[in-house]
Amino acid sequence: MITLLPDAKAVDALEVLSPERQLQVFEELEEEQALALLTLMAPDIAADLVGRLPTKLMRRYLERLPEVQSERLIDLLRYPEDTVGGIMTNDVVYARANLTVAKARERLREPLKTPDFVFIVYIVDNEKSRRLRGLISLRNLITADDEQQLEEIMDPYLTTLNPLGSASEGAYRVIDSHMAALPVVGEEGRLLGLVTVDAAIVQVAPPNWRTKAPRIFS
Repeated sequence: MITLLPDAKAVDALEVLSPERQLQVFEELEEEQALALLTLMAPDIAADLVGRLPTKLMRRYLERLPEVQSERLIDLLRYPEDTVGGIMTNDVVYARANLTVAKARERLREPLKTPDFVFIVYIVDNEKSRRLRGLISLRNLITADDEQQLEEIMDPYLTTLNPLGSASEGAYRVIDSHMAALPVVGEEGRLLGLVTVDAAIVQVAPPNWRTKAPRIFS
């Protein structure tokens, strides 16, 4: 059935299947279609799927994927499944704190087109260190004055997650925060990714309910 759908629809159908069914369907696909779907999938879901493939096949797909997607999946595959890093996505929209609102809107126009989660822009010191400073909702970014700097309008009060923390505990923290997502930071406050409320619900929900849960933010 999935082979008959356009790639974007096929990805939607594949992402809501149970992990076991995902793997079964994926292994039946032609390699070119499998690569096309991996390219379109959310990084966290794609990493979970690729990580369950036989080692030789996993390496083959990682070698053939576009470099950006391959690097994102490799970064996620470093974390055990039962850690926060194992349920986070690293497809995150961020901007430098010293940018003006007008310049940030201009620079983020293209990056905002691709991630599944585009409700929050995370504010960092610079692209190299990516030390997390705060966040701005997309609404506030759109309505703020052009000449204001992002650090003037960002919310600096953050709740963050440790990538090596327990996945279940991290999931409950996301749910209890009433936020759409919580950022994940590593050493020296480097922004690594985020855990969406969708991923959190899937983590703590009963297995037979996970495929029925509506996806809200991813």
